Formats: sequence, structure tokens, C-alpha cells
Amino acid sequence: MIYSGKSRSRCARLLRRAAIAWAYIMVALLVGPAWARAQTSPDDPFAERPGLLPAAVSASELGTDLVGFLAPCPFDVSVRTGPAIVKHNGELERVLDPGYTVDLGARTYCHSSPAWLWPSAEAAWTLSGGLRYTFHDADNDTQALSRSHQTTVTRGLFTPSTVNLPTDSTFAVSEFHHVAVYGGAGRCWTWPVSFPRGAHFWLQADGGGRLGHVHASLRLLTTNIRGLQPGDQVVGGPPRKITDITWGLYTGVDMGFVVPCRRAELLLGARGELQHDWMEITDHDDQLTEIQVLLVAGVRF
Repeated sequence: MIYSGKSRSRCARLLRRAAIAWAYIMVALLVGPAWARAQTSPDDPFAERPGLLPAAVSASELGTDLVGFLAPCPFDVSVRTGPAIVKHNGELERVLDPGYTVDLGARTYCHSSPAWLWPSAEAAWTLSGGLRYTFHDADNDTQALSRSHQTTVTRGLFTPSTVNLPTDSTFAVSEFHHVAVYGGAGRCWTWPVSFPRGAHFWLQADGGGRLGHVHASLRLLTTNIRGLQPGDQVVGGPPRKITDITWGLYTGVDMGFVVPCRRAELLLGARGELQHDWMEITDHDDQLTEIQVLLVAGVRF
């Protein structure tokens, strides 16, 4: 949609609701386990377990309460950053240069059990959520979209009046900004390693969905103001921004090492992710597919 006060208000309301929902998810993932660990007694097996994941617990012990299910489980907070590469198949993808991504997320591990494929490994289900920002430069000489809009002109020398004239313009995209909240689930496997002492190697596969907001800066290429007369003074110019609400799906694999450090553990690793988003920016293409390769650094509690 072309950037306007009405569309900006609609986008702001939807993003505000998404941010509130994301905040509730983060509180459930982070505050619940932290509070439960603060109440753990010294002889609790969860507190003494040296591995990365909690021991398996029966459904009767956990009950049906979600916080009760998450409470015994460890969680981590991590930052991910790295390049974002588009596939260059669609109209929007062809004008976007490789960009970069910054991600702040959290993950909790639920209901550990031995991995049936690898007897020496532990496996657990994971729940994750976070906030991600992606930026792309673009080829601002290539036409990406055309729009019909109104141009305001003043007409008349002694008694000027304001007239809105139909206008056809073509634009190129110069910058592309995408902010999204996401949530997903996956499966994580861990193996103990001999060095450094107490460290584990982890491998995770997950997937989920996300909701976001895209903002593209435009550069005017051509414009045709229909009905323009000699002496008319152009007051309002063409739009310079276009925004839209986006939604998408992602799947990814990450791996790395968990290293003990005082009361917490450090996470160091890498992640590969494939994501697909739907949006309305260009004339004939409403999809964007990206491949992201991210470095991961975080803390597990």
C-alpha cells in the first residue's frame, strides 16, 4: 500500500497488537522458568543435572498448566546476525541486493528424552520466539512498481484554486526494511564433548511463522500528470514510501557448542534459515524468499 496516514495508523495498530502478543510469549518463556528455578530445592534433580536438557517428566507430574510444563525447563536468550540473500526469482527479489539480519530471540527446552537415532544423545522439544530486523539495499535504477495517484496543483493567477489531477508514476526501490516477530517449535539434540570440560554440542531443527511490517523507500523514475495546464503549480509530489503488513513461514537448522560459565552457559554457533514472506510491494509479485546464514551467541540459564 502507498504510505499514508490511514495506512500508517492501521500498520501501527497491527504491529502494536503483535508486539503485545510477543511480549506475553517472552514473559511465559523467560519469567516462568526463572521463577521456578529460584524456588528449586538443592535436592531437586533438575538443579543437579549436569547435561543441557531436563530429564523426562510424566504428564501426571507436569499437570496441564503451561507454566508448570515450562517451569522445570532451561531456557536461553541469544543474538543472531548475518547476511540475508534473496533468490532473485521474483520482481521484488531481482532489485534487492544482499542484506543483513539482526535477531533477538529466546528458546525453552521441554520434556527431554534419549534420542532414538543416537543413543548417546539427549533430545528435547523446543519453543522459540523473537524479534528480527532485515535490511536490503536495492537497485534504484530498475523499475519495480507503478502507481496511479493524485497530484495537487494550484491553478489561476488572481484567484488560485486547488485541483487534484490523476497521475501515473513509476518508481524504483532504493531501500528495503523489514521488521517481524516470530514464533516456532522444533527438536533439539545434544551430545557431550570432551573439551572444554562440561561442554555439549547441540543440533536443532525448527520451523514456525512470523508477522511483520515492511517499509520500502522509493525513487521516482517517470511521472505523467494528466490534465496539467500551463501555469499550474505542483503542490504535492508523488509518494516516497510504501508499506505493508507481511506474514511468512520459516524453517532452519542451527548447531554449535554450549560451554559452562559460572551459573549460566554460553552458546556459540551458527544457523541456516530459509524463509518465505508474502507482501504487496511491486506490481506483479507479492512474495519474497530469503536464505540467511547467521552467527549465534547467547546465554543459557
